[in-house]
Amino acid sequence: MYSWNILDDMFSMRDLMEKAFGELSGGLSGGTPAINVYESETASEVKALVPGYTRDELEINYEKGLLTISSREQNEDKKPDGKALREECCRTSFRRSVRFAKEIDRNAISARLENGVLTVILPHQAESTPKKIEVQ
Repeated sequence: MYSWNILDDMFSMRDLMEKAFGELSGGLSGGTPAINVYESETASEVKALVPGYTRDELEINYEKGLLTISSREQNEDKKPDGKALREECCRTSFRRSVRFAKEIDRNAISARLENGVLTVILPHQAESTPKKIEVQ
């Protein structure tokens, strides 16, 4: 019997829409950072493009299988004298979430920001890693 989960389809549709329209914005689709999600037997990894953001401007939370990366609106304080003809260099607040099916060791989650790329490592709990059982 096939088990259908509407949330999986909704996230897939969102990903397709971001691929179709997000590429026009150079990594930030409507203020939302582009992400890549990887999974190995021992850990999951999320990479998010957040150019221009500092560690203090980003917030990362993990609760009940849901990783959320967010930021508050940060506009440039200094503006040159005169009238602005065009303003595209502002950062807006964003919120991006990824759900994980495997159990994550929440005490071992780590994150680093380097050259505008945020990398979050989420180690799997020992019980969720596959174990090959030998037949005797």
